[in-house]
Amino acid sequence: MKIRKATAKNMKEVFKLLHEYTEYEHKLDKNVRLESLKKIEKEESEHFKGGTIYFIAEDNGKIVGCLN
Repeated sequence: MKIRKATAKNMKEVFKLLHEYTEYEHKLDKNVRLESLKKIEKEESEHFKGGTIYFIAEDNGKIVGCLN
């Protein structure tokens, strides 16, 4: 496993992980709204463009985790 700083090209995969996580949370708690995903994606994109550093974990070239 490799951990490295994310690039702009990685953000699509980061958002995919965020969607998967939110869907999982929604299954556990129906108060977690799936409709909020677009808002969250927009906010995270703005954070990234504004200088927030994201790190990704890759396993065999596949992004399997992230944090900021």
